[in-house]
Amino acid sequence: VFDANWYSAERTRLEYWRWSSGSANLTLRNPHPFPILATVSFRIRTRDARTVGLWQGNYARWERKLAAGEMREIKVRNMMLEPGDTLWQFKTDLPAAYPDTYDRRRLAFSLRDLKITILGKADVIPPGKK
Repeated sequence: VFDANWYSAERTRLEYWRWSSGSANLTLRNPHPFPILATVSFRIRTRDARTVGLWQGNYARWERKLAAGEMREIKVRNMMLEPGDTLWQFKTDLPAAYPDTYDRRRLAFSLRDLKITILGKADVIPPGKK
């Protein structure tokens, strides 16, 4: 689930993406009553030089300074998704800017080719048992 800081999805025959209007949230939803393991992959692309980070709670899963036009591939492997919602926050250090085109949106970075691969039900080890 994309929050209001993401623009509508766009696509070509080769890829699909959403531009952000600055820092933005993505909610990953597990509808099952049990935790599942998943691998989440995507690419981040910027129009200008900026830092972009992926945060889950107080934990930075990924953060990099990207050059203008740079694209970076990110893969979060063996991620446990608890039942319900997991909030991902994409944070950037600069405000969105108008691109050098006829596009009148303010753009910060784009999230491209988001793919969630479900690996199966997570085997939860009770606390104190290893």
